[in-house]
Amino acid sequence: MEHGDTLRLREAFESAAQACKDLEVEDQARLAELMTIWASGYLEAACRQIVSSYAERRAEPGVVRLVNLQMRRFTNPKMGPILDLVHGFEREKAKALRDFVDDEIKESVNSIVGIRNDLAHGRRASVSVGQIVRHFERARRLMAHLDKLLA
Repeated sequence: MEHGDTLRLREAFESAAQACKDLEVEDQARLAELMTIWASGYLEAACRQIVSSYAERRAEPGVVRLVNLQMRRFTNPKMGPILDLVHGFEREKAKALRDFVDDEIKESVNSIVGIRNDLAHGRRASVSVGQIVRHFERARRLMAHLDKLLA
């Protein structure tokens, strides 16, 4: 799952974390909010890519088209919907994913989406750059594990 986009996003997170040390508190907060949007977009795109690749390897072209159409509606991927999605394909893989997910990963994924939704609805977010970096790394670990499960 470490393709070019993921690597660029990781580099952006590292650069932002370094740059924020020289920013005023309000600017650090805005940067953390922007990074949350990036992390949320990453989760959506990674889920779509992993599931689409899985379907392409296992299903007829018509089923792949249907999966891809359904995945367009897969937004705001909190842990529950991610587990439900995998369960829809294979129960054993959903159980393996559930066993992998600890409280930190669950909290991070749900926080990314929750903060993103707050921002989308005009509410201020209470997240620091350090927190969103940790959330992103946990979300990235989750997507890497999901990619391996559905390989």
